[in-house]
Amino acid sequence: MVAMKKTLLEIVQGILNDLDSDVVNSIADTIEATQVANIVGQTYLDLISDRTIPEHFELFRLTALSDSTRPNYMALPDNVATLQKFEYNKSITGDQEYREVHYIEPLEFLRRTGGRNSSATNTIIVLDFNASTELLIDDNKMPAFYTSFDNKHLVADSYDATFDTTLQASKSRGYGRLLPTFTLSDTFVFDFESKYFPYLEAEAKSRSFSIIHKTVDNKVEQTARRHKSFIQKEKHRINMENKRNRYGRT
Repeated sequence: MVAMKKTLLEIVQGILNDLDSDVVNSIADTIEATQVANIVGQTYLDLISDRTIPEHFELFRLTALSDSTRPNYMALPDNVATLQKFEYNKSITGDQEYREVHYIEPLEFLRRTGGRNSSATNTIIVLDFNASTELLIDDNKMPAFYTSFDNKHLVADSYDATFDTTLQASKSRGYGRLLPTFTLSDTFVFDFESKYFPYLEAEAKSRSFSIIHKTVDNKVEQTARRHKSFIQKEKHRINMENKRNRYGRT
């Protein structure tokens, strides 16, 4: 039988049935239903926290600081867990010409930019957020590489003042893992493939027996382990080539 996606209410109703608890039409109907719903939610967050789930990798735009004193800075949106690739539209004609801006380690960034001439016409001094540290940034070319000193801001080696006063969100393109959210709502549907639902239900059921009834159901535990083993073996629906990823944020 192919697993199907279920709402939070449907999962809670199934667990309550196995607990021999009252029938509910909403997770707010009883204290126990709300308790189980919270257990399901925590189980979900725990499940996705230590797994690489392909559905959570998406394209997104970075956040522009629009700060003329830090024109080469951008920030990761709060819902981004890891950044795998950063691209910027480097077209000078207004067309789309996205090119990768390569990540380098902070010390390498300082080495490369530190050799610039601070008195050069197209080199400016930018102060970082940390202790107002001085960085030498070129203002006559599109960014070629970047780093991060605080795990939040992307610091590019350059920007082109001919076109923009700062790096623009509309010209950025990021790809990485986004952080899913959980909402305590009857109609909430968990953001992953249907094949993960049996494990979510089995694990949440096991926790509910332990927390609410203070007991362990060996059959439920066995089922949870079996589904966990399955989803660890099959992550991608499309075969992915093994590549070493470079992260701007971990």
